[in-house]
Amino acid sequence: MGCGGSKNGNNLEVERNPLADAARLESQARLSTESAEADIRARSDQEEVEEAAAIESAIAALMAEGEKAVKEGGLPKHGYLVKCGTVHANWLKRWFVLQNGILAYHTNENKLDFKGRYNLSYCRILEAESHPAKPNHITIAVNGAAPRKFLMRIENEADESECVAWRNAIASWCL
Repeated sequence: MGCGGSKNGNNLEVERNPLADAARLESQARLSTESAEADIRARSDQEEVEEAAAIESAIAALMAEGEKAVKEGGLPKHGYLVKCGTVHANWLKRWFVLQNGILAYHTNENKLDFKGRYNLSYCRILEAESHPAKPNHITIAVNGAAPRKFLMRIENEADESECVAWRNAIASWCL
């Protein structure tokens, strides 16, 4: 006989269970959907990371060019600020150092691992966007090939004098 055979011959006929087939197909469809969703999430995260890296690279290139053109006479300052993350919009406490027109930030004052930096010659403070409801926020517009906004706030939001000191120090170097 052919592939099917008969119950009485050497080949056994396999009975199909429609419920088991439906469950198997449903399971395969669910796994396929979950896999597709994971691929989309991974691509989105990767695209965000690549975009952030491109922005930081463009800013670093502009700053390397422009370090010769830094304004003189601005105010130096250092201390903790809380910045809005570049890739994910979360708030991160960082140690900031403002010197010679460069605003650099690190993980903390004991770990000067250089997380980022901005040549303030290419920046300006956006007073209107510095959260009127939260006066201790500072928004800086970074100009150049990859313009963006950089949002930070004073660690102790009740300390308005510290915010004014940071705002004045940053403004002394900005455009």
